[in-house]
Amino acid sequence: MCISQRGLRCECCTLKDECGMAGPGKSKKRGGASESKEPKTSNRKAKSNAGAETLLLPPCKVCGGKASGFHFGVITCEACKTFFRRALTHKQTYICLGNNECHVADTHKRLTNCSACRLQKCHSLGMSKSSVRKGRFSIETRTRTIVEAKAVLEQDPGLMMAPRQLASSEEHPSVSTTHTETTIDNAPSPAPSHSIADNMPLSPLQAMFEEDAATYSVLWGHEALPLSCQPLVCNGEFEMLIETLVSCQDVVYPEIRKQLKFTKKIHYMQVKTYEDFKLKKEVFGELFGSTQPVSTAEYKQIFAETGLDLDDRLSHFNQKGKAMEESIHQFANFTKIIPGFRNICPYDITHLMKAAHMEFWMFGNYILFSNKLSLAISWDGSHNTTKEVMAKFFSPDWVEPMYAYTDTLHRLELSIEEIALLRAIILTFTDRCELKNADQISALQEKYLDCLRYLLSKTFENPSTRLYRLIDRLLAIRDLSHINVKANQKFLEEWGFLMHDYPLWKEMLSFKDI
Repeated sequence: MCISQRGLRCECCTLKDECGMAGPGKSKKRGGASESKEPKTSNRKAKSNAGAETLLLPPCKVCGGKASGFHFGVITCEACKTFFRRALTHKQTYICLGNNECHVADTHKRLTNCSACRLQKCHSLGMSKSSVRKGRFSIETRTRTIVEAKAVLEQDPGLMMAPRQLASSEEHPSVSTTHTETTIDNAPSPAPSHSIADNMPLSPLQAMFEEDAATYSVLWGHEALPLSCQPLVCNGEFEMLIETLVSCQDVVYPEIRKQLKFTKKIHYMQVKTYEDFKLKKEVFGELFGSTQPVSTAEYKQIFAETGLDLDDRLSHFNQKGKAMEESIHQFANFTKIIPGFRNICPYDITHLMKAAHMEFWMFGNYILFSNKLSLAISWDGSHNTTKEVMAKFFSPDWVEPMYAYTDTLHRLELSIEEIALLRAIILTFTDRCELKNADQISALQEKYLDCLRYLLSKTFENPSTRLYRLIDRLLAIRDLSHINVKANQKFLEEWGFLMHDYPLWKEMLSFKDI
């Protein structure tokens, strides 16, 4: 089924398994003789459809004519949609009389187009039967479409989103990748290699951003949205940027929305985990008596001499290491798709990530902590830890303030939009690491702050008070970050001999304040 301009239903798809419902208005059958009338609907439903917002669309990706919606996975006009549908249905082979580089003309010259080159262009854009989507536009799709349309209308290439990922060559063997015309729709991403000196070895984190720019869309076709240098001036722009940030967060961190939705369930799992820990501790005390945990030096000596993992410390370390490697990969993927980051050089991105890692992580996971019960769990309850376990690796000078800080975030009852914006703001502080383009990043942070002010003005009677409370938490976590940097340095000194399997975690731990 093709998604029409209204974003609700398709209008005239005829492939048997492509569409299961008729669109508004009349739909012609293949012979053209009979027509089906639009089914009657209730007044409530009719009113709802009548008020449906028409989505602004960019021109047809194939011929440049007036687009009518998403068809076979690409924004096209009705004529190109019909042409591609016929090509799929009849499976006809077209032959180009030229050199397979014919220009696919606009609406006024469509009848003279070379069918072979027109079909080739359809394939190269990613049109396929498997790309057919059902239902309404997703937030990501709506955002991408609005931005593209606005860029065409205003002739502002800086607002363009990257083009959708092309279909695989296996599905479209006729797609030619040797010649791609650079237009406003497929402007190339800046090559990441320019940001780091050729004679400097790449760190594990930097290497993740030195890959081919085409791999930046590994997350289900999402790619970063470059923002215009112009300030946001209308509510629609604020709404669009907020929706895009939340959408990116949902893609990379779907568990955050689940945490907010199932807070009571998470609390129940925390209580149950606490009771299990308490019972095990009581049984252990009855069997062996109360014992104090061994120091790090004592543990290392026993481990070196016997290979014995006393008190499961090594098991806890490896569990944490694997979780952190996965978390840092998530973090990197998030920076590859959020608005404004596509044109920031990899050198600056990696430094921002290392400087913001703890704070960014805290605002995404605070719900999982319970200072009262002295423990933390994963959102699905599969992993857990306690202050006692953390004290085997870190000083109480770091563990206690961290747990106490999560209490203050619990009391704020943050929304999903606030979390997304605050994490983006945290990621764009320029005063704690060396950067090559600090002004560019500061301007980006200002856009995020403007969106936060707009969001609070919509959702709170006293937005100034709410903003003050949020900024206060951002300032407070700075003090916590300084403590964390010192704790990380000590952790590396004591446990660095086990870090060879966790290079990304080790690099994050190695960050030092400027």
